[in-house]
Amino acid sequence: HQNNSAYKNLIAAIEKSGAALIIVDNNTKNMKISSGELHFFNPLQSCSNRLYKPVDDNIYKEDEYKEGKKEINDREDKKEINDNSIVFKLQFGQTSILFPGDITEKAEIEIANRYKNEPADHIKKLDITDIKESNITPLKSDILISPHHGSAGSSSNFFLDMVDPESVIISCGWQNRFGFPRAVVLKRYQNRGIKIFRTDLNGAVTLSSDGTRWKIKSFL
Repeated sequence: HQNNSAYKNLIAAIEKSGAALIIVDNNTKNMKISSGELHFFNPLQSCSNRLYKPVDDNIYKEDEYKEGKKEINDREDKKEINDNSIVFKLQFGQTSILFPGDITEKAEIEIANRYKNEPADHIKKLDITDIKESNITPLKSDILISPHHGSAGSSSNFFLDMVDPESVIISCGWQNRFGFPRAVVLKRYQNRGIKIFRTDLNGAVTLSSDGTRWKIKSFL
């Protein structure tokens, strides 16, 4: 939020450094960076005032993608700010990694619903009679940074179905007070055969790519 002291300090630091400041809004879609490209999926609404406004309350329902009673790990007021997180995919050649920030299940489902009927860019270039039959959306990524550090209020089944990653990286501190990552989230990853890297157990995780495949190294 623009009135938050941390946000103000960040802006001040950027101005002092002379670095370019790029504001990502709902109209920002793609951005070239050297040999790579960034694809933005969130925010879905204008956030000039940095307040989160749901796209459609009817989209979010407790359906088959919900697993039992939802566990609340955050204060409700903080959740609205978390769902303002910039969600983007880094595409380098044929490799990709999705950065979802701290979005919650609600934002995940809104984003997934928004893009579920759009084919991924590389699928658009293929000679397929019915592109939708490919079942690959723009959210599809090789690697996923675990939303909100593995909180039970994120990594919904619907969202994971759309991203369909091969590996997931969970950024969390050793024996952190939030209990991240949550067991229910780890189970969702394991049930999909997703390879899990955790900074609390594996230390620093380093990624490198030649544009064709990823090489993942952990410190521990």
